[in-house]
Amino acid sequence: MKLLEEHRTPSSKPAGAKTRAIVEQELNRILESDSFRESKRCQEFLRHVVTLTLEGRTEEIKERAIGIDVFGRAAAYSTNDDSIVRVKASEIRKRLAQYHLLRHADQKVKIDLSSGSYVPEISWIAPPPEEPVPEPRRTFGRRWIAWLAAVALIAAAAALFLLRPAQNGHARFWGPVLRNQDPVLICLAHPVVYLLSKRLHDQYRAERAGAMEPGPYVIPLKPGYVDAQDIVPVPDQYVGVGDSVASVLLSNMLTRMGRASQTRIGNDVSFSELRHSTVILVGAYSNRWTMQLTGELRYVFDLHDGNKVIRDRAAPERTWAPPVMGAAGKVTEDYAIVSRVFEPKSGQIVVSAAGITQYGSQAAAEFLSRPEYLDRAVDGLPSGWPKKNLQFVIRAKVLGSSVASPEVAAQHAW
Repeated sequence: MKLLEEHRTPSSKPAGAKTRAIVEQELNRILESDSFRESKRCQEFLRHVVTLTLEGRTEEIKERAIGIDVFGRAAAYSTNDDSIVRVKASEIRKRLAQYHLLRHADQKVKIDLSSGSYVPEISWIAPPPEEPVPEPRRTFGRRWIAWLAAVALIAAAAALFLLRPAQNGHARFWGPVLRNQDPVLICLAHPVVYLLSKRLHDQYRAERAGAMEPGPYVIPLKPGYVDAQDIVPVPDQYVGVGDSVASVLLSNMLTRMGRASQTRIGNDVSFSELRHSTVILVGAYSNRWTMQLTGELRYVFDLHDGNKVIRDRAAPERTWAPPVMGAAGKVTEDYAIVSRVFEPKSGQIVVSAAGITQYGSQAAAEFLSRPEYLDRAVDGLPSGWPKKNLQFVIRAKVLGSSVASPEVAAQHAW
């Protein structure tokens, strides 16, 4: 899916009739998809913010206003105590990531909800429609025009000064990565998934003939219910939801930076390709390249008494791990390693965004893709860090199926 980044739906003025019709058609398709069909709240949230954007009312898209208009909160409610908008926004980003994994032949526009914002990002896949251009109104004299031009120049100069690379940790982190003009290779973890045989599914459905509801279902496995041949290992077809969200966050960030990317699973990437591409590794234990290329750094993934942990090789007794991990991999807190290494084995730069579970990988991708996190994190690094190898240990709370803001638990530069 190629996005025409130079064509964006204007957010400061109402969209034209043709533009609005195309965007609303795609919005309806999203809301009717399997990713959104079962969540009325997510549907209402996304429709609300897209509608305001098309009407040119983006200044009204604020957390408190959404809480009041969409979720019926009182006008004086505290956004610090009630995180419903943040949690639902994170869920929408995840559902959009699932939706975007599919490709629609007639899709003309892509709708995203960028991390850190509630204003939808609308990108055109096909050239946007030509809208009628109204005749300009001559309301300013020459002096006013000259004055406005001078103000614009001063504002532009101030923006360039404030955003110059020396002040922007996010840009300085990614600068060496983007020097290679080839597409960045995003390499995903892919856990082995064990499926139940067709026999078990047929038996379960037959036992509930006429009582089955549409959608996914869970087959209770009673003693003696399953034979060995009923467990089918599938090694190369599935990706964790958090890892897929991470890949979308990173791909969108690279697109905004003017760099193309390709997303592949680890077993589909050869070492020869790593030698000729800048790579971002997503996921840890089920991504062989993460384990191989980062296994000799200071912060590494390890096992302790059968539990997955992050270990500090400079102080082996120092580890980080979720306080409790359920049998299905659910956690209330997760840890991840973010690395940027000038890799001698491949001759390229390797970046990793890898969590102990999929939630950590998503938190690591948010840390890498949102400037405010990296800008804050590099403040404590030694001078000359943009040319050094870097590692961060990231901690993030997990609220249901959503990830809270990532925090730096440890960092190292060499």
